Amino acid sequence: MQTIIRVLASKEYAIPGSDRRFLGEKTIEAWYYAWRAHGINGLIPQQRTDRGVSKLPVTVQEALLAAKRENPRRSIRQLKILLENAGLVARDNLSRSVIHRFLQQHGLSRPTGSSSIPVEHRRFVAEHANSIWYGDVMHGPTLTLKTGRCKVFLVSLMDDASRLLAHSAFCTNGALACLHERFQWLLQSPGIGLLTGEAGVGKTAALRHLTHGLNPHRYQTIYLAETDFGSTDLYRSLALELGLEACLPARPALAGSKSPYSGAG
Repeated sequence: MQTIIRVLASKEYAIPGSDRRFLGEKTIEAWYYAWRAHGINGLIPQQRTDRGVSKLPVTVQEALLAAKRENPRRSIRQLKILLENAGLVARDNLSRSVIHRFLQQHGLSRPTGSSSIPVEHRRFVAEHANSIWYGDVMHGPTLTLKTGRCKVFLVSLMDDASRLLAHSAFCTNGALACLHERFQWLLQSPGIGLLTGEAGVGKTAALRHLTHGLNPHRYQTIYLAETDFGSTDLYRSLALELGLEACLPARPALAGSKSPYSGAG
């Protein structure tokens, strides 16, 4: 008997109204004993006699309906906790499926109206183009070069609002090489670049190394070591370094200190 069932379960079948193509051994065995006991009528699916009738006590039913209608967003777990805290059911004695079927019978398994409207959650996007620029680094392949195997990274610069990819290039894992790539791009597309890093990692030395090879006939390097200044002081310092007349008012000197802008016109 079991051998025959196993053979039948290994075959494929064209089951009407279903995408399934195989039958389980237990299913075939249950069908066989149903046919032996009741004939062909035993294979007809039977409707449940208690369909649509809840076995929950009336007090529990009323409490469930009231709690769900009061706040349609209450989950089955929250409803179950409310019933347990109210002492209407014993703790862990009421299954979630029973609550779900009861709410489904009353059309409350899903909230209706304004409370059923899904809340759209999107990631933050800048409202206007050129408001926020992002630098992103993605792991690339490992290449075999003349100097050996080298891991590369794809470094990109993109605008947040428009998703415009302004520049993208592969760099080696050397920090100075990556900085050189970004510096060369900045020379070709004039703008403002910001180099950040922990104190003492060599930011100033790296910038001096990069600017040392610039053509002095095309570029002018200005080094400002002063850090205690505002935007007006920055413009004034740049004007002085460029040999222009600074028409901005000088910053008042602190008592006991010498202002770097004193005496300037």
